[in-house]
Amino acid sequence: MKYIKYPGFNFLCIFYCIMIFSCGAFERERELVRLLSVETGLDVTQISSMNIIILQDNICGACTDDVLQFITQLPGEHTYFILSEEQPGILNHLRAHISEEKIFIDKEDLIVRYGLRYARDLIVVFSEGKVKYWAFIKEENFPDILKKMNEIHGKGRLR
Repeated sequence: MKYIKYPGFNFLCIFYCIMIFSCGAFERERELVRLLSVETGLDVTQISSMNIIILQDNICGACTDDVLQFITQLPGEHTYFILSEEQPGILNHLRAHISEEKIFIDKEDLIVRYGLRYARDLIVVFSEGKVKYWAFIKEENFPDILKKMNEIHGKGRLR
């Protein structure tokens, strides 16, 4: 069999195919679903479309202001915010734009325990119980996030 002459090439092809099909997947979907259902009582299967925004701590002030302005304008009726710690400035901004029952403060380091601690803020969009889209929330991603959110939730549904 001449085509098995380069076994490293076969491995590389298989690895490449795996990477192509798994690149867009959110690797912590199960953990996030478990965190939402067990710790907050939210069931992603009961709502047709749900946005989860995880705001990490220790983000620079200027970056946080841009992110807060952006996320409070995103479309979606069922948007919930998880803060990694109680931050008065962020809480005051969110409370001015979002109802209190949609804000969860992680007082027990659950974000870390469930493996959802990232260096950047995160948005995860569930549709029909599955992750439809996810992205790190940073200024260069704003246009893509807004485009995807409008595709998922329909145009003209900004708050």
